[in-house]
Amino acid sequence: MFFIENVSFANMEKGYHYDPGENWAWISIADIGHHFPPSDESNRGRPSADFLRFALERMQNEGYAITNIDCNIICELPRIAPVREEIRKKLAELMGVSVKQISVKGRTNEKVDAAGEGRAVICQAAVLLTASGENR
Repeated sequence: MFFIENVSFANMEKGYHYDPGENWAWISIADIGHHFPPSDESNRGRPSADFLRFALERMQNEGYAITNIDCNIICELPRIAPVREEIRKKLAELMGVSVKQISVKGRTNEKVDAAGEGRAVICQAAVLLTASGENR
């Protein structure tokens, strides 16, 4: 999953925060806390790009490649449209794929729940992987 860091226009140049959560199942590895324990002080404030790079390395070692990624960012503010291309470029750079392989869409939550009240951002991502090498 990808989350917007420090939700404000001033910080949108980062454009992402990777939170794999339990979604590491796609590469059959233990959860994030196993690899980056919260009790380890070196993980406090660690750049989220580190988690993403770790997951990508594992994915590649298992013989998979990213085909495409579809991200949906749900928030009232900031508006995603003005920074959509920056987010796509940053994600493509981090993942070593073409910008054409990444879709980023923004929408609101129609003033419903924490996201709709502007207290949270919901991000969803679907990643299509292609088996390569021996996994084909």
